[in-house]
Amino acid sequence: MKRNKLFQTLLILCIAGLQMAVGQVNGWQKKLSPDKMMGITTIYQNANGTFLTTGVNLAGEETRIMKLDANGNILWKADHDSISSFTVSVISQDGGYYILGIGTPDSANHQNRVVLKTDANGQKIWLNRIHAFQNAPGQGLLGNMAIDTTDDGGFICTLNPHNYYNIDTIHNLLIKRLDADGNILWEKIYYDTTSFYSTTITNSKDGGFIVGLGDFGTSDRRFFKIDGAGNFLWEYELPSATVIPQIARDGNILIVGSSNNFGAGVSVIGKVDQNGNELWLQQYPVLPDSAVSYGAIEMGGDTIAVLCSYRDNQSPQGFEFGLAKFDTLGNVFAYHKINSANLGFNLRKLPISFRAFTKTIDGGFAFGGFIENTVPTSNKHTAYLVKVNDEGRSYLNTISGNTFYDANVNCNKDANEILLAGKILTFSSVSDTFRVMTNDSGYYALGINPELYNIEIENISPYWEETACNTSQVEIIPNRDTIVSFGFDAAAQLPYISINGSTRQRICDNATYTVKYCNNGTVPFYGVVEVTLDSILQVDSASIPWATQLGNKLIFLEDTGLQISECRTLEIYYTVPCDLDLTGRTTCINTHAYSDSVTAISPLWDASNLQMMVSYNTVTDSVEFVLKNVGSGNMSAPKDMIVIEDNVILMKEAIQLAPGSEHIRKLKANGATWRATVFQTEFNPYSLFATAAIEAAGATVPGTFSTGFINQFPINGYYGFDHNVCTEILNSYDPNRKSVFPKGAGNMNLVEKNIDLEYLLEFQNTGTDTAYVVRLVDTLATYLNPATIKPGVSSHPYEFRFLSHNVIEFLFEAINLPDSTTDERGSNGF
Repeated sequence: MKRNKLFQTLLILCIAGLQMAVGQVNGWQKKLSPDKMMGITTIYQNANGTFLTTGVNLAGEETRIMKLDANGNILWKADHDSISSFTVSVISQDGGYYILGIGTPDSANHQNRVVLKTDANGQKIWLNRIHAFQNAPGQGLLGNMAIDTTDDGGFICTLNPHNYYNIDTIHNLLIKRLDADGNILWEKIYYDTTSFYSTTITNSKDGGFIVGLGDFGTSDRRFFKIDGAGNFLWEYELPSATVIPQIARDGNILIVGSSNNFGAGVSVIGKVDQNGNELWLQQYPVLPDSAVSYGAIEMGGDTIAVLCSYRDNQSPQGFEFGLAKFDTLGNVFAYHKINSANLGFNLRKLPISFRAFTKTIDGGFAFGGFIENTVPTSNKHTAYLVKVNDEGRSYLNTISGNTFYDANVNCNKDANEILLAGKILTFSSVSDTFRVMTNDSGYYALGINPELYNIEIENISPYWEETACNTSQVEIIPNRDTIVSFGFDAAAQLPYISINGSTRQRICDNATYTVKYCNNGTVPFYGVVEVTLDSILQVDSASIPWATQLGNKLIFLEDTGLQISECRTLEIYYTVPCDLDLTGRTTCINTHAYSDSVTAISPLWDASNLQMMVSYNTVTDSVEFVLKNVGSGNMSAPKDMIVIEDNVILMKEAIQLAPGSEHIRKLKANGATWRATVFQTEFNPYSLFATAAIEAAGATVPGTFSTGFINQFPINGYYGFDHNVCTEILNSYDPNRKSVFPKGAGNMNLVEKNIDLEYLLEFQNTGTDTAYVVRLVDTLATYLNPATIKPGVSSHPYEFRFLSHNVIEFLFEAINLPDSTTDERGSNGF
C-alpha cells in the first residue's frame, strides 16, 4: 500500500478540496486538582470555549475556582481559604463569581455562612458574612444552600439554619436577598414548622424566584415562587425522590425528577407556567440499570437531554452515568452509557449539583463532580470533569505512535531512524472521523471511540511514500490503548523546502517580515535562502546576518545543513516610507531557496516548465509579460495564458513553447493592475501554475492607478522552494482580524478550483494586563477538507490541535503578550 500526496506549506491554514468530514465532537475526561479533596459544583462555558468551574473542598478547608481550556486543561486556578465546604456559586453580571459557603467560626464559635465575590480571574473582591449558624462547627448542615443572581446585579440565596444530626428538630428555610456589594436587602423564613430544606433557587426572569425544596420527613418534593420582595406567590408539589425546577427556553418552568410513585428509577419531566399551573407532566419507562435522573437540558424541538446516574454493576461501590433523550410525549428515544473508565475503576463517582451539568457550545455536554476512592484508609476525593458529544460519548480509547523514516524498510522504528513531523493522520469509521497531526517529535496521540477505522495520511512532500507494511485499518478495542506507527521510505534522495511568510504594513512604520522554511525532503538541505523585498521598502536589518545584499535582495547561507523535518524562522526588519500616496499600494516579498532542483515522480511529465515575468517599459509606456519555457522538454499540449485587467479577463491565448523559447505580450500601461497566469502541463513537479502581476504601471490620468487587486487572485503557484507575500500598505487596521489569500474576485470572492487558501489570524492584547495564554479556535466551512491543513509561520510558538472534524485550535501558552498601552508593538501576534 503506497500513497504519495503532495501537501503544500501555507500561512496558517492551507485548505483544499471539497471532501466533507463528519461525526466528531470533541470529548474528554479529566481528573482535576489532585492536590485538594475537591469536587466540581458549578460549570459554565464561555463563548470562546473555555470553562469556568468552582469546586468544593470536601475536607472543609477552602474552595477553588478554575479556568479550563476547551480540552479541560487548567489555564489558571485560584484558592480561597476564607470559604469552604459545600460551596455553591453563580456567575455575576460582571463575569465574576458569587460563591456561597461556610466561613471561619466567629468569636461565639458560630458557623458563619459567607459570600465571596471574585472578579473574572477568580481573585477576591470582597467577603461578607451573611448569617451566623447557632450550632458549633461540624454540627450544621454543610450543603443544602443555593444561590442565583438578581436582575439588579445582586444575588439571592437560601440557607438552612438547623441541626443536621437531629431531623426531629425544626428546620427553618431562610432566604436572603442582597445587593451587588453583599448588603442584605431583606430576609424571610419559609415553612418554619416543617422539615423542608432548599435544593435550588432560580431567577424566574420576571422579577421573582423559584425555590426548590426537599423534605427530611417524606419523599415529597415541591417548589414555590416568590416575588422580588420575597412574598410567597404559589407552591407546586410533586411526589418524587428528587425534583429540579429550572427556567425553560420558553419562559416556563421545566421540572425533572425520579418519581417513587411512578416506579423506582423512572424519570418524570414536566412544565409549569409562571403562575404555578401544570402545563404537562410525563412519566417515562425505566432506564437501563434503573438510572436516576440528575439534571435536564432542553435541546432543539421537543427534545430534553437528561444526565442520569446508576449503580455500576461491575463495581458495587461505584457509580456510572448515562445520557438519555426524552420527548414531551413520554418517550425515551435514546440512551447511552457514559463509560468513565479513564477516570479509574472501583471509584465512586458522584455529581454534586445540577449546576455542574451544562450544554456546550459545540452541541455536546459537560458535567462534573467528585471521585471518592473506595479504599477505606485513603479518604481521598478528586474533582472530575467529563465532556461528551450529543450522544453521550467521550473518547475513552487512546491510539498513539510515531511517523518515521523507515530507512531499512523493516517496518520497525530503529534507534537511528528519523522521526517525521507535521503529518496529518485521519481515522474514519462508519460513524466518526478523527484527525491528529504528528508533533515536532513525530509523535501523535488521539482519544478515539472503539470501532474499525480506515487510515489516511497526508504527505508534506512528493519524496516520501508509505512503506508497504503500514496498516490501512485499525480496530480499536474498548478500554485498551492501541499503538500504531507508520513508516515512510524515500522515493527520491532530495531536499524539499517548504516556505511560509507573513507581514503587515503601515505608512511610516517599522515592519517585520517573518518567514519559516522547513526541509520536508529526504536528505539535508545545503544552499542559500534569498529574500527579495519590494523596491518601495527600506531594508534595515535581520534576526541573523545575511551573507550578501544586492539592493533589496538578501542572501542567507544554509551551509551547516537543514536536516530532515527541521525548520528555521527568519525575521527581516524594514521600514515603510512616510508617503501618504502609498496608502493602498501593494508590496510583495519573495523568498526562494536554492538549489531548487526537483525530480519528477511521474514519468508522464513532459519536462517543460513555464516561468512568467512582468515589467513596466517606461519608454513605450507599456506592461510587458514574458512567458518562457525554462524546462528541457517541449510542452506536450497548449495551455491558455489568461490576461486580467484589475479583475476582468481581457484575453485568453493558447501557448505551446519549446525549450528556451518565450512568448511576449505587451499591453498599454493605463494604471490598471495587470496579471497573466498560465497553468503548467500535467505532472509538473515545480508548480501548479506560473503567474506575475504588476500594479501602478502608467496611468490614464497622471498619478491615478488601481489598487487592491493583487491578492484577489493566487500568487503562489510553486509547490516548494518559493513563497510570495503581498500586502497592502495601510494607514490603520483592525488588530484582530482573519484574512484569506487569495481573497477571490467580485462580490462573491470567487477563486479557481483546486487552489490552496492561506489564512492569516491576527490578534492583539488590548486589555490592561499581560496575556499569558492566547487560544485561537477556528471553525472551518464544511466543504473544506481539514486533512489538508498545514499550520504555518507565527509570531510566537504554538500548539496545533484538531478539536473536532472541522474545529481547530492554535494554543499559545506562556505567550506573555503585553497590553497595548504598555507595549503597542509587542502586544500584537499572528
